[in-house]
Amino acid sequence: MSKIYKTLIYNGLNLVAVCSILIATTFAQQPQPSYVFTNLVAGHKPTPFGSIIDDFASSWANQNNNTITVRVRLVADDPKYKFFDDCDQDQNPNFGTYTYCDFGMPSLTPQAINVLGVSVIFSEPLFQGRMEIQSLGGEAFYIFSPNDFKVNGSGSDCLTAYYNAWQNGSWTVPFFWDEPTQLLISPYGNYWHNDIFWDKGWHSIIRVKNNNPNTTVTYTIVYRNIPGWGGTETPPPTLQPIDNCANQFFKSCQLARIIEKSKTITLASGGVFEEPFETMFGIDTSLKAFNDGFFFIQPSPVVGGTEPAHSLPPNLSGVKLDCGLLPDVCCKQPTT
Repeated sequence: MSKIYKTLIYNGLNLVAVCSILIATTFAQQPQPSYVFTNLVAGHKPTPFGSIIDDFASSWANQNNNTITVRVRLVADDPKYKFFDDCDQDQNPNFGTYTYCDFGMPSLTPQAINVLGVSVIFSEPLFQGRMEIQSLGGEAFYIFSPNDFKVNGSGSDCLTAYYNAWQNGSWTVPFFWDEPTQLLISPYGNYWHNDIFWDKGWHSIIRVKNNNPNTTVTYTIVYRNIPGWGGTETPPPTLQPIDNCANQFFKSCQLARIIEKSKTITLASGGVFEEPFETMFGIDTSLKAFNDGFFFIQPSPVVGGTEPAHSLPPNLSGVKLDCGLLPDVCCKQPTT
């Protein structure tokens, strides 16, 4: 049974043995085959001064050695609450519940979902209710809770409030020790930069400290993206600017190729590693990037004393690629 690794220090004891005596945390016992998260809120609230946005998301990772299928459902407190048309695609809105299309997840891959604008309609009242997430085959998996992955923001209008809510969001993503794989797993991570809307974006910052008094430990830190997400699976070899895309914006319209990244570090007793995503993996910060995924860390040898941490704050810099066009058509791949 796995226990959380958030900010715990193991004082040189055997890692597996210590798992039975960890202190309580605010995060649920993981992994589990199903989860229910309550008291969730998402939506747009007009005010005399503009708008207020509440929203949440969730991300999960499959540490199993087989593909699993995950189903996600929103259930409103009000059975008459109106959602968008869900995965049945019958061209009709849903009332009371919303079911996302099932997610097939190969081994060591993540998935993530948004709510507002995907299932919850901006023009409707606030969604209030719960999220149910389950593996249809009964396999346990790890999750970044929507109760923790949430935002609130305000602005002069709906779009500005939505931007302020998410762009100013900052989260602490937990690490979990998975005994069968001997991996530390953090079920969400990202790197967004120079996007047409999320100009600054966010970046995962990974910190690892070796508190073992006697042993030097080597850590392999791995990031994997959501398969097919972020324009990373088939990056175009060249890009052509179109219409009024000025040359000075052209380079940042190219996508950084981020599918799987890894870095190996070695820490002596008391040693500390801490770097943001772009430094850790050598990403060209002049490039555009929009990528979500998860992290896992493989320690060698497996001994007590590892203290991992994962923060996800807004990025400190970025250029909004504003060509006066929609994001997907600002640049195009030449036809072949």
